[in-house]
Amino acid sequence: MLLMVISINFVSSQTKTLTPIQKNGKWGFADESGVVIIACEYEKVAPFKNGLAVVYNNCVTFHPYGNDVATHYRECKEGVINSQGKLVVPIEYASIGDFNEKGIAKAYRVDLGSRNKKVGYIEKTGKEIMPFIYNESSFFRGGGFSKLFLEGKVGLSSKDGEIVIPVHYDEIKATDKYVNYPDIPSWAIIQIRLGNKWGFYDPINKKLVEPQFDGFFRYPGYHIDETEQFLFTNTGEDVWLWNKATGKKVYFGKYNALDSIKTDNLIQYFQ
Repeated sequence: MLLMVISINFVSSQTKTLTPIQKNGKWGFADESGVVIIACEYEKVAPFKNGLAVVYNNCVTFHPYGNDVATHYRECKEGVINSQGKLVVPIEYASIGDFNEKGIAKAYRVDLGSRNKKVGYIEKTGKEIMPFIYNESSFFRGGGFSKLFLEGKVGLSSKDGEIVIPVHYDEIKATDKYVNYPDIPSWAIIQIRLGNKWGFYDPINKKLVEPQFDGFFRYPGYHIDETEQFLFTNTGEDVWLWNKATGKKVYFGKYNALDSIKTDNLIQYFQ
């Protein structure tokens, strides 16, 4: 019986809620009983989420138009603590986003008072897994990827912080149907453009076909689905057939030749 009581108390102590509290102008955390668990030593704190909380220090108030109170703003450096109060991410970032299921978050670096932010990615251990060189990063609909922007070019990174499409292209977009799937479907492609030429990326097989054709025949945003192993593209009146998984290309013919060919025969022929 004694062993059972100890076990219950241990679980309870691990799952207790920590609430932000303020003392002498500084913030920390207390448990449900009001006992201070994490000392009040931060200028601001955010609530805990999945065992981690963003904390703020080194805050500075800026008055870009003199002492006009209405236009002043305040900036702080951010870091992350765990539920034991240990600083796991140093307080040196301009902002830190939510950590995903892989334990990775987007963060910004910038000197206080500057607007020249740089974006990178960090792990919840504090390790920087992507250099802070990018101008911006935004969520990419479909597959949980993120777009990376650098000096007018765009690329793609995965949930793991891995660069899957180099930051080299002018446009990257997902197939319209693809973006509504929570996981990457086997038939999906990502369309990439450089100048006026198009290529594609197969995220399942990690196959990148560099931009080299004028466009996608049959408008892939509406016509690519589970039944299509192949992809039609065109350059002028020439139509090419591609195996999406391998990136293999087979010359097919002109526009007017397509009407007499059945898709199932093509699949059987090129397998």
